Amino acid sequence: MPDGVVYVGRGSRWGNQFIVGRTYMFSTFGRALEHIGFHQQIGPRPFTPTSRADVVEMYLAWFQGNLVVPLYEPYSRTIPRQENIQADLMGRDLACWCPLDEPCHADVLLALAAGKPLYSMTLADLSPVVEPEGGMLL
Repeated sequence: MPDGVVYVGRGSRWGNQFIVGRTYMFSTFGRALEHIGFHQQIGPRPFTPTSRADVVEMYLAWFQGNLVVPLYEPYSRTIPRQENIQADLMGRDLACWCPLDEPCHADVLLALAAGKPLYSMTLADLSPVVEPEGGMLL
């Protein structure tokens, strides 16, 4: 990995634990994910994301505390604090395997590292990853 670049893909501390096509058991607060087809009922229920945008929405909702994953699920983990994200990722380039023109959880991490307000953030607020100056793709 080049200097100044942090790998944030699967298997890293920052990887998105939600995968397109895999079924997850969780619950949400209010209508956090209603726009992607998850309608809250009492207690955890299954949901299968069908797009990269869905799993980025889930990742953002998880950070915001709106997605509640049962502790017994293997994809349950502690939510990093925004202060930790800023300390570790601010001013760094992030590398992931997502296509550059599609939604990526790294967009969430970049926004949080830049200090954007977590609880008012939506997928529409995130900037797509762009090719760095000099044309080097990571």
